[in-house]
Amino acid sequence: MQRGPRKQFYIHQQGNGSLLARILSILILLVFVGLAITFGFVFLIIGAIVMIPVLWRQRQTIKQVWRMRKAAQDAQQYAQQQRQQQQQDANSRVFDGEYEEVNKDDK
Repeated sequence: MQRGPRKQFYIHQQGNGSLLARILSILILLVFVGLAITFGFVFLIIGAIVMIPVLWRQRQTIKQVWRMRKAAQDAQQYAQQQRQQQQQDANSRVFDGEYEEVNKDDK
C-alpha cells in the first residue's frame, strides 16, 4: 500500500499587531511581574515582623540550642585533634625488636 506525499503544515505567526500594542503588552507584563515580586517581598517582611514576638519568647531555647551546637562542634574538634595526635604518636613509636642495636666495636 503506497502512500501519497505527506502534507506539510506551516504555522505562521500573524503579524497584524501594531508596534504600539506589542510594546504596551510587554510593559503590562513587566508591571505584573514587578507587582508579584513586590507583593512577595511585602509578605516576607510581614512574616518576619510577625515572627519577632514568637522568637523573642523562645530566645532562651534558641540560645541553649546555639550553646549545645557550639559545644558539640568543640567536642568534635577536640576528638579529631586527639585522633590525629594518637596517629602521630603511633607512627613515631619504635616497637621492641624492630631495630637491633649494633655496636661499632663488633664490626
